[in-house]
Amino acid sequence: MLLAVVAAGWWVRAIVTLDTYSPQLREVTIAVPGLTRQVDVLQVTDLGGDRFGAGQSQLAALIAGRRFDSVVLTGDIGGRADLSAVWELAALAREHSSRVWFLPGNHETPDVGPGLAQRGVITLPQDRAVPLTDSDPGAREVALAYGRTARTIASARGHGQVLLVIASHTPPDANRLAAARSLGAGTHLFIAGHTHGGQIRLPLLGAIVAPLSWAHEQRAPASGDEITFWPDLRGRLVDGMYVRDGQRVFVSVGLQRFSEGLPRFLDRAEMVAYRFVPAPGR
Repeated sequence: MLLAVVAAGWWVRAIVTLDTYSPQLREVTIAVPGLTRQVDVLQVTDLGGDRFGAGQSQLAALIAGRRFDSVVLTGDIGGRADLSAVWELAALAREHSSRVWFLPGNHETPDVGPGLAQRGVITLPQDRAVPLTDSDPGAREVALAYGRTARTIASARGHGQVLLVIASHTPPDANRLAAARSLGAGTHLFIAGHTHGGQIRLPLLGAIVAPLSWAHEQRAPASGDEITFWPDLRGRLVDGMYVRDGQRVFVSVGLQRFSEGLPRFLDRAEMVAYRFVPAPGR
């Protein structure tokens, strides 16, 4: 019995070490009707000011040799006094894309946005959609929009007629999903972070706890100060791909190693590479 307990303890420690300190690149492929070429987007969220190797070398190894049409930093990139790891991430992102976008999270320090701007990272505007790619088709066909509120989503009307990526820090609430439906034709994908996937997950049960409560999600903008226990069992948007009200939503668990002092468990740190490809028949 003692040997079994010791062995289980070692397995738990090994999983925690892997999930907390060895990030992965999660690949997501989506077929888009009307798309004329592949579009590649990298999402990085909830870094929390952490460093993964000198100069973010572990993250660099995950995307070595790849180019992205856009890199989107979806909030809580900073969160500590020393921001050198954030500037290293910005330099890495700029090496892999000429279009790097940032939107703040609920734990962002105020100097992150200006510091990123000095390094060529653009804060995602709230009043208009922007082109997702450097070249045609441009913003009318393939666009990126800020999805913080129904109003910021509505600002994308007339853009992203083939593909619209709607980026926010928190997963969308019912109001934001409805705003995306009102935009009309095209493929919409919400991308978000904030949940950390629950930080600790259990087999069959999923996350033990994650930010946001349903009541707060109905507000615009949603609050980041509430938590929900057993969010997977409650059907919450915590980790991975969902379809809600006809809209696709992908929630990344992000990179931050510790949350409220807890390491990751069955919830491996990640960046997400989205590959949008022309739908069959094109």
